[in-house]
Amino acid sequence: MRAWEREAPGPVEEGVFAFPLGRYLVLLEGVGPEGEARLKELALEIQGRLQAFWEKAQHVSALKELAYSLSHDLRTPLTANLLNLRLALQGAYGPLDEAFRQALANGVAANEALLRLADNLLELARFALSGREPEAVPLKALAEEVAGALGPLFAARGLTLAVEGEEAWALGRRDALARAVQHLLENALEHAPPGSRVCVRLEAWDGVVRLGVEDEGPGVPEALLPHLFRRPVREGRGGLGLYLTRRILEAHGGRVGYERREGRTVFYLELEEVRHASPRVPG
Repeated sequence: MRAWEREAPGPVEEGVFAFPLGRYLVLLEGVGPEGEARLKELALEIQGRLQAFWEKAQHVSALKELAYSLSHDLRTPLTANLLNLRLALQGAYGPLDEAFRQALANGVAANEALLRLADNLLELARFALSGREPEAVPLKALAEEVAGALGPLFAARGLTLAVEGEEAWALGRRDALARAVQHLLENALEHAPPGSRVCVRLEAWDGVVRLGVEDEGPGVPEALLPHLFRRPVREGRGGLGLYLTRRILEAHGGRVGYERREGRTVFYLELEEVRHASPRVPG
């Protein structure tokens, strides 16, 4: 049998030991009889670990696809249910007593939370499955676009929303970075006191660009800080949105952080700055 036709580890000729490794065949020369048994044992262990790794990779890929499918399919019934609940709350199906009105309001809030969760899961799955090439993204223009879309929600709570600083560019996926900015703004929307000011501030120094979202909220309790971007938490600031933001920034070679500055809460993104503003940068 020729060496490249082998499917199991073992000697191919005197002093030569071979074992398959995926699409390749490893040949070791100068192997005596006393080393063949140990090499065969080692080769089988390597093959077993590679097979286990492959199976795990396939399992992870399947889970990503499942998360995408579930979150995508959940949006339609959740959106329809939310519309019906809102119409009922507005009296479209008849008069409401106070207890029923409160029950509907609670249902609307719960449905909105489920819809946000489905959106976050969908974005997480899209991000994990995407192979899109990066581009030079103008972060101030991006922040203004996201702030414009969320503006009515801030106005409804009596919040002032502003974007300040000079334009700065970073290399990345525009849709993913927009989602990260949206998460930070939604976090501020939830925790900023009514009637206060929220500011998106762009700063750049030493090749780093920072996009910070500042609000006048109370900040994060010290006990929650170790878990802030690592996993969803039940109380206070945190949740899937901040976790997803961390994942997005790590994939871009950047980081997300939190600090208190002059009595204000600041959640920020930091990325490597792109010095030229070309519309497209080769990946």
